[in-house]
Amino acid sequence: MRPKAFFDVAPEERREKLMRVASRALREMHGIFRETPGQYALALPDHPRVGRGRLRIFAEKSGDLERLAYRLRELPVRFSDIANVPQDYSGPYRRYSRYRIQSRKQERDYKGTLRLRRMREAEAEQMPWFNMRSGSTGQEFRLYVSVADDAEGSLADSCEPDSYGLSVATRPFALPLLD
Repeated sequence: MRPKAFFDVAPEERREKLMRVASRALREMHGIFRETPGQYALALPDHPRVGRGRLRIFAEKSGDLERLAYRLRELPVRFSDIANVPQDYSGPYRRYSRYRIQSRKQERDYKGTLRLRRMREAEAEQMPWFNMRSGSTGQEFRLYVSVADDAEGSLADSCEPDSYGLSVATRPFALPLLD
């Protein structure tokens, strides 16, 4: 997938808490992203003000974004108009990837400090997070997103996002930071 088109997702009303609405939207999108792997990429253009910001979804074709908006039509969100990434874009890029925090059961450190340390790092760096729920176990968890500026614009030429629309270590990519 090459990010050529995008739209923004924001709460329908200002009084709605974006993180609550964004978490709900991402839970719905996760299911759709799993059905169509590698088709959509997620960006947080207003980071570090995610609590007052937007979600931005990239796709290769505007038709893919139209289908996504149709499937999310029941959510209390509004969609911006679909826009295209300029072909000659040479501005800044950002990489959005999942920041993994092990569950208590997965803790491998004999003192049990790895999980706590990673949670503190996520808080110190003010990483955005979403409340998610496992479809298989029903357990709730927080999905933390690591945001990093990336000078390598060429990474955006080929994107293979995970089922949350995020970059992974084995398939890194960055997305254009557009206004």
